[in-house]
Parts: sequence; C-alpha cells; structure tokens
Amino acid sequence: MRKLGLAFVFLITACASDSGPAGVEGVSWVQLATPSDGVLRAAYAKPPGPGPFPAVVFNHGTGVRARGHEGGIARGETDVRRFVRALADAGYVGLAPLRTVNATSAYPDRGRFAGTEAQWSEVIASGIRTVDAALTWLAGQPEVDRTRLAAIGFSEGGNVTLWSMLDRSDVRGAVLISPATIEMAPRYALREAAAAEAVARLRAPVMLTVGDSDLPSIRGVAASRLGPNLTRHEARSRVKLDYPGDHASFYAPRADHWPDVLDFLRPLLTR
Repeated sequence: MRKLGLAFVFLITACASDSGPAGVEGVSWVQLATPSDGVLRAAYAKPPGPGPFPAVVFNHGTGVRARGHEGGIARGETDVRRFVRALADAGYVGLAPLRTVNATSAYPDRGRFAGTEAQWSEVIASGIRTVDAALTWLAGQPEVDRTRLAAIGFSEGGNVTLWSMLDRSDVRGAVLISPATIEMAPRYALREAAAAEAVARLRAPVMLTVGDSDLPSIRGVAASRLGPNLTRHEARSRVKLDYPGDHASFYAPRADHWPDVLDFLRPLLTR
C-alpha cells in the first residue's frame, strides 16, 4: 500500500449536512489536506450507524476541476454530492475530493484543450496523489473497514483512477466510467494505461463502462485495447461499452448504469 502518512493527511468537517433546495441530504462538505497539493474540498456521506463500512472514492471529470463544483453544476455537469449520496444509500462511505490543479491553464476550450503537455501531466499526477490521500485517510477512520476500499472515476477521473490502481494492493476494485484519453499528456494517456504491460500491474478487478455514442477516442481505446486487456488479465473484470447515450449521459448516477456498478462492487466489498 502506498502511504502518505497520517501525520500529513487529515480531514476536517467543514459544515453540517448539506441539505435543502441547493443541497443533497446527508452529504457534508469536508476538507482533505494533502502533503503537496494543498487543502481540497470533498463531499462526504456515510450510511446510518457506526460501521465499519466499506468505502469508495469518487473521482470527477475535467469540467468540475476546471470550472469548480458550482460552476460545473451551473453548466449541467457532475454534482459529486449525488454520487457520494448514492454510495451511502448502497451501504458505502463515499468521499469525492474536488481536484483543482491547473484549473485555469489546462481545460476544455471550444472543442479543443488549452494547456501544455507538462500542465496536463501535472493534472493527472496530482490526481493520483489526491486519490492516494483520500484512500489513506479513509483507511484510518473508525467508521471505515480499511480492508474494503474501492474507487470510481468518470472521464478525467476515470483516467486518474486507472493510473492510481497500478501496483496498488489495498483496493479491492475500481470502476472506470467513460475514462478520458488525455492525449494532451502522452505519459498519462489512456492508451498507455491500457497497454497489456500496464494492466498486468493491476491488483484488483476493474469495471469499464462506456456509452454507445461516447467520444470516438474513448470508444476506440476501450474497444481495441483497454477492454480486452482487462478481461484477459482478470476474469472478474467487467466491460460494457454499449450503454445508451454519450459522454455527458454519465454526469449523474443513472438507472440503467448505476445498479451495474453496485452489482460489480458488491461481491468485492463484502467481508
């Protein structure tokens, strides 16, 4: 297990339950402090009772990182609170850190991507550090069973999640929801993480889900490389590339997709 050290990773509850018209009931905003990436806001939810419960980190996409949580919601993008609430409803502690690195320099810009290769490489490297920090903190909490951890990521967060899982033995499974190709940073491109030699470094099953009208670049890597290599490497991995809809259709938990995610995680996170 990669550890940052609990002396450097801590969580401070920032406010009470986030409810009301603009909130999501049962979700709190907390602060996740990391050794090298500052203090990040994170959405947090847990099932009722003392636990210990399994725990899942949710990693959002580029829109939330570049525009902020509220800015992303204003554009109809991901509200991370809905994912952690859905995780808590399923019996898991959910934590969704809001990544902010290079928000104003590496971002979507009118059909293309602004930012240098170095800036986009740091986006993914910082994301990996954030996942590490979140998992390390969760593993130390009394309401969490540290032996039952998982991660989910959408778009840029799916890319970050896959890279985070390489050589990691303390996580029981991961779900990649339409993982971004990140061609702007060749070192961290999806095709590199999808290569057979990279997939061989995974220590847990992975579920890969993609829309039937998703971005062609994502569908290409998923169908030709990532999907086949995942199932060859680990029989429990699951690949489904024909969910109805495009990339944006995964901005929120959906009735024809989320139950499949939970079905995949359930046996992995059961004692």
